[in-house]
Amino acid sequence: MRFILPSILLSFIAAPAFAETKPPLKEEAPLSRCAEFLKGINIVEKGKDFSVRDSHDGCVISNALFSSGDLMSWAFDRVEIEGDRLRDFMSDTPDMASRPPQWARLAIDGVRLSLKIDDKLTKFISPVQQTPSDFTASYRFDPKDGYLHIQNAEMSNVRLGKVAISGEFNLPTESSIGQLAANPTATLSRLHLRLDNQGIWESLIVPSLANVVFRAWSNDDADPEAAIAQYITVASAAVQAMPDSQIDAESKKALLRFIQDMPNPTGYFALDLSFETPLPIGLSDLSPEKLAPRALSDAKMSVSYKAR
Repeated sequence: MRFILPSILLSFIAAPAFAETKPPLKEEAPLSRCAEFLKGINIVEKGKDFSVRDSHDGCVISNALFSSGDLMSWAFDRVEIEGDRLRDFMSDTPDMASRPPQWARLAIDGVRLSLKIDDKLTKFISPVQQTPSDFTASYRFDPKDGYLHIQNAEMSNVRLGKVAISGEFNLPTESSIGQLAANPTATLSRLHLRLDNQGIWESLIVPSLANVVFRAWSNDDADPEAAIAQYITVASAAVQAMPDSQIDAESKKALLRFIQDMPNPTGYFALDLSFETPLPIGLSDLSPEKLAPRALSDAKMSVSYKAR
């Protein structure tokens, strides 16, 4: 989640060239700039009552799907994306040598899982059982010193709770959009995580985390539950070994309780990380087995956890 908004913007900016122009719509109505741009993005699929329109600084898309493979898509009611010079980057020849946009905002309403199956009954039941989630994110970027502030990236659900991340990063000062799209790199100074878990952790985070942990700590024939238990043991030992200069006694107690409650931590969890020497982060460094040990060895930590 840390780079989700910049990644989405970079994927928009670095999208392939437009397809050949199709015959004009009925009554010669021209496509909006956003609609024309979406023709070159294959992962966006049209849903029932699909629509797209230009806004002052970006695009508004309604009733569409983001494809994520052959088995599933993510359906949404509405997406609004705005950004500094964003519409300029939707031209036939965007300037990939320019600096990244200085600000952007993303809001996605009514996110639901959509299965790509032929069973009509299952396709009917699946959305009925789901409570839609909402996602918002925004950032500001100062090209003078490369300071990137992820002001808030938040997923919320009225039944499942909320998870939010904000952070302070620095990008290479001379990097262009093209360079960052090809090789995302940054340094991390501060990170803040807030979790109100009523099921959102198990629904959205644990499946991905469990997959990463299982692949890193075992083989395909191993028991996933045993692999995760081993990871919890190792993580607990690493936290126990952290010196008082990194984490105070109350924070250490709270973090250990949170780890021990995995994979079902309940209630409210808050984590604040700060680095005296900013932590270098590249695309190859984002896996938990690489990032977690480095964070534990270098970060100062403040933690609170109130289980239900």
